Amino acid sequence: MTAAGAARRLDCDVLVAGAGPDGLALAVELVSRGVRVVLLDSGEDRRATPRAKLTNVRSMEHMRRWGLAARVREVAPLSAAYSTDILFVTRLTGWLITRFSDAFCTSDGRRREFPEPAQQIPQFLVEDVLREAVDASPLATRLSPARLTELEELPDGVRVESGGTTIEASYLVGCDGGRSRVRELIGGRMEGAGSLTQNMAIVFRAPGLDRLHPHGPALHYWLVNPDTSGYMGPLDGRDLWWIGATALRQRDADPRRLVEEAIGAPVEFEILGLDPWQAHALVADRCSRGRIYLAGD
Repeated sequence: MTAAGAARRLDCDVLVAGAGPDGLALAVELVSRGVRVVLLDSGEDRRATPRAKLTNVRSMEHMRRWGLAARVREVAPLSAAYSTDILFVTRLTGWLITRFSDAFCTSDGRRREFPEPAQQIPQFLVEDVLREAVDASPLATRLSPARLTELEELPDGVRVESGGTTIEASYLVGCDGGRSRVRELIGGRMEGAGSLTQNMAIVFRAPGLDRLHPHGPALHYWLVNPDTSGYMGPLDGRDLWWIGATALRQRDADPRRLVEEAIGAPVEFEILGLDPWQAHALVADRCSRGRIYLAGD
């Protein structure tokens, strides 16, 4: 990694703008094929409220190809021995409705359908593993914190400005999210329906909660009651938990109330992170122009 900011020039085959899971994965794939990459990493850290908690079987196949599957499992707080169950319950301390075993294919037994089981793991830890692989490659330069600001298209590539650094690349791939600067610069716009539902991700600490409810360990507890729509689960198998509260009404804005209604019993807890977000059904009206492409979110 190189800190952004100093005036200089860089040349590469592919410039990847955005270092979320898609940008990092693309960089790892490219360097594995001998391609020189510069990766612009905003430095944004979502450790407080990881959005993804599962790396599915298809993604784990890629981790296997890159030689990273064992590392992903090594850093994951929950192993396959913890549980493979998904439960539907009225509340965490309420009634069990039904139980699904190995619904996400996290069992560590060998299966014919895929070479690697899925892994329950917070998104930021997967990003850490991919970032380590990028930083270890002599073909990759990761600039952080860095964002794409200006873009010039050349006959055989692009010239980009980022925090005083000028980068010339044969190709540019924008992996910079739903508010993509790359999409804006190529004249793309989002089409479809926005702001469909209001949602909130919550991470909280509740010592002893795993022993308070009657259902035993599970990866997810899906909540079916008139108060709290969503799902929850353990983050580390000890005291850290997450809730994904969906389709919220105005009265649901209080995160403490959401946690209390999801648990369904008096429990001491501390909220550590909040991530309010909206669900959209939007797609870019263009995904490429010349040697510039959009990928990811």
